[in-house]
Amino acid sequence: YDISQSGSIDVLVFLDNSFSMVAKDVQPSRQELAKSAALNLAEKGILRPGDRVTVFVFGGIARWRMPLSEDLEDFKPKVAEVSQPAVYQEESQLDTDFSYLLDYAAKSMDKQDNFSKSNRETLHLKPYFNSRIAFLFSDGNDESDRPLEKSLREFSQRKIKIYGVGIGTAGGETISITAYDSRDPQKPPEKITVKSKLQMKALEKIAQATEGEIFALDSEYKQSQLESFMRGAVNANRSALPRLIYSDKGRDIWWEVLSWSAAVTFFLMIWLAI
Repeated sequence: YDISQSGSIDVLVFLDNSFSMVAKDVQPSRQELAKSAALNLAEKGILRPGDRVTVFVFGGIARWRMPLSEDLEDFKPKVAEVSQPAVYQEESQLDTDFSYLLDYAAKSMDKQDNFSKSNRETLHLKPYFNSRIAFLFSDGNDESDRPLEKSLREFSQRKIKIYGVGIGTAGGETISITAYDSRDPQKPPEKITVKSKLQMKALEKIAQATEGEIFALDSEYKQSQLESFMRGAVNANRSALPRLIYSDKGRDIWWEVLSWSAAVTFFLMIWLAI
C-alpha cells in the first residue's frame, strides 16, 4: 500500500448522447469535444492512483456504462465508443431528460455503495467514502417536462457537486438526421431537420443547486481552459484526509532475500569467531 497524501475522489462522467450532439458548430463536433474532455481525466493526469471514475451515457434515458473503478484503461474505451447511429432506430437519442439522468445516477451510486459496504462488512473492514463530483457534458437542450427540483435534492443530500460543461455555440447549427417513427416502426425512416443552440440555463440551475460551477466550451480553442477548469474542480474537492491505496509500484524481492541472507551469514561468522 501507499498513502494518498491528498485523499481520493470519485468522479461521475455524464455524457450527452442525444442527436443534437452531432452538431458541428464546434469542431470536430459537440460529441467529439465532450469525449475528448472526458478522456483528459485519464490522459492528462487529472485523476491519480486511488481515484475512481464512472460513466453514464444519456439522452431520453440514461445508461450506466461502468461502475466506479480505479481502472482508467477500462474507462477510456467506454468513453471512446460513445457514438451516433447513421439511422436512429428508437427514440432514446431523440431528446434529453436531465431529471431521468440524475434520478438514475443517484440510485446507481446507492447500489454500488450498498454492495461495497456489504463486502467490507463481511471482511470486517471499515467502510470509507471518497468525496464525489460529477462532470455533465451537454449542449443543455433539455426537452423533459419533469421538474428538476426533486432530482437535485437527491444529489444535494448525497453531497455530489455537479460541474456543467456546455458544448456548442449561441448561434448553433441546423442539424439533419434520419430516424424511424417510434409510433409506426413500419414506416420508412424520415429526415428530421432542427436548429440546435447551446443552452446554459438548465446546466446553470443544476450546478447552482449542487454547489458546482459551469463552463461554456463554445470553441475548440477553449479546450486547454476546460482542462484547467476540470483539474481545479477535482483538486478542490479532494478529501483532506489521507488513506491507504493499492500501490502499483513493484518491489525488488530478490534484493531483500539476498540482504537477509548476507546479514545472517555475517552474524553467524561473528558468533563462530567468539
